[in-house]
Amino acid sequence: MPCRLHGAPLLGVLILQALGAGVARAEEPPSAPPSQPLDEDETKKLLEELEAAERADPLPSRTNQPPGVPDLSRVNLLAGAPGIASLNPDIAVIADVAAAAFGVAQASVAAAPEEDAPLMTGGHDPTHSGFTLRQLELALGASVDPFFRFDAALVFLEGVEVEEAFATTLALPLSLQARAGMFLSRFGRHNEQHPHAWSFVAQPLVYGQLMGGDDHRGLGAELSWLTPLPWATTLYASAQETAGACCSRTFSPEADTPAALRTPLDLVATGVVEQFFPLGDDLGLLWGLSAQLGPAQYLGPDGRAELWGTDVLLRYKPTGTTTRWFVELQAEAMLRTRRTGRAALFEPSLVDGGAYAQLIYHPGPELGAGLRVDWLDGEIDDVAGAGLGRNSGRLGVVLEYAPTHFSRLLAEVNAGTRGQGVLLWGAIVNLEVSIGAHGAHAY
Repeated sequence: MPCRLHGAPLLGVLILQALGAGVARAEEPPSAPPSQPLDEDETKKLLEELEAAERADPLPSRTNQPPGVPDLSRVNLLAGAPGIASLNPDIAVIADVAAAAFGVAQASVAAAPEEDAPLMTGGHDPTHSGFTLRQLELALGASVDPFFRFDAALVFLEGVEVEEAFATTLALPLSLQARAGMFLSRFGRHNEQHPHAWSFVAQPLVYGQLMGGDDHRGLGAELSWLTPLPWATTLYASAQETAGACCSRTFSPEADTPAALRTPLDLVATGVVEQFFPLGDDLGLLWGLSAQLGPAQYLGPDGRAELWGTDVLLRYKPTGTTTRWFVELQAEAMLRTRRTGRAALFEPSLVDGGAYAQLIYHPGPELGAGLRVDWLDGEIDDVAGAGLGRNSGRLGVVLEYAPTHFSRLLAEVNAGTRGQGVLLWGAIVNLEVSIGAHGAHAY
């Protein structure tokens, strides 16, 4: 009897649950076949229908904006659709502020006043004792659509300068990529790096002498090809207009006065071969060969000039350590050839050049130290130079402290000579801060 009394209610509950499940299954609609993904035309048609329905019967706003103000919260839902650009590009603001002191350690009696000037050639280098705003950069970038990406860098000093503004293709076949606009050329290792990516505060002397205070850049177009070779090899070819002494000193040394464009030969043509060799899990070698050919109208109507360069980056970074330490050696050498007429390419009337080498050591992501040696063989009175004579040189030491990816302190001490017995020294402390989203620097 006790079993029947307790078992009957339990049995009734089980029966009711079974009946309820059956009724629920009976009320369910038949299962639909699995949906298929929409192609691009169907997606576009569906978006048009949704927009038409919205215009006919607007949905209530989710942002409580005043009447007459469009509801942008719903527009963002369409930002990822094919052919619709993102409304939120990556934006970063980067400031570099320096405090510097310069002096003369040893000078010849006959030294000219200009030989006592600081041994600095870069447009962003501090050139006087005191405080200097090296640059305030506004960097923007985003994918425009499945076919193009747009990047720009605006520099604010005394005015606004377009440092770079170019579009890059995203969908060319055969491992090809192109870009067009205002951009830093691929020549060498240092040229396409912005100041906030430099390991030292000062620009290498050879760049200031042969290329300009802002290295080399100009309006033009570039095509690159990732070759199918067994090692990573990329070929670059570009054509750009000259831009004056700031950015193409060898080809148009007058400030803000580009060379006259009479024929395509008056464009600056750049060719680069960049190769990467993995020498193990922890060691990598990047080796580049570069050439630039262009006009030298300041030498005569038919004047021509060429820049030849090679660069190397050897980096050792153990993958098995937790401290993320690394050491790297970077070096570049350049040779400039010029002639007044249409003489043979290898019969120049003027030849000069220079080189630098730097060793950088990072015991961890926050701390770093470096040593750099600059050497230059030029003429002080060269109209296409930075006022540096033969056997000019500089030795620099830098210490780095970067507590995060958004701030960095550099302390640099350097000393050098213009080649005429004048020993110049400089001490610089640079603070770099940035806000916003900024892409990772190239290898």
